[in-house]
Amino acid sequence: TYRQSVLNSIVNDKNLNSIESVIEKLDQGWSPKCLNEKSKNFNEWAVIKTSAVQFGRFNPDENKILPKNVPPKEQHEILAGDILITRAGPRVRVGVCCLVKKTRRRLINCDKVYRIKVRKEIILPEFFELILNTPFYQDEIEVMKSGISDSGLNLTKSKFLKIKIPLPPIEEQHRIVQEIESRLSVADKMEQSIQESLQKA
Repeated sequence: TYRQSVLNSIVNDKNLNSIESVIEKLDQGWSPKCLNEKSKNFNEWAVIKTSAVQFGRFNPDENKILPKNVPPKEQHEILAGDILITRAGPRVRVGVCCLVKKTRRRLINCDKVYRIKVRKEIILPEFFELILNTPFYQDEIEVMKSGISDSGLNLTKSKFLKIKIPLPPIEEQHRIVQEIESRLSVADKMEQSIQESLQKA
């Protein structure tokens, strides 16, 4: 509840701009038939699973090995600074967003995940990630999901790009990101302390 309150504190109706106007590029990856095992060798190519994308966290270990006889589509390689958002899957897994802060080499984005590069002169990738993970914008995304059943929904590109987000000056974005990350760090420490106390109990 505290985390949600902290994130929602950055939502306002001032200087709203569409997502389309603040991004430089949006594409989705590629999902060939892969081996059903995780790659531990950084010299071999692998394709991420959607579970690699968690709210505010990227897990490069969630991947499948690309067969050696399948040439990799290197244009879909995930790089630090990319923003990923799941676009297809079960209801609870659609619209999950994270900024890739670090990753291993030779990891390819899958076709169920959008990869976004923002216009850094007007919006910080860290601020963009925080905005999309606020309960307010998660609710906005929730009503946009389409599909026949909860087990297989989609977030269409056209609807997603029309979402309007606040766009304060870059200096203010830096301040907001630092403040939010500081408060979320406090929440993480509180959670760890509670878990340790429960284990002792």
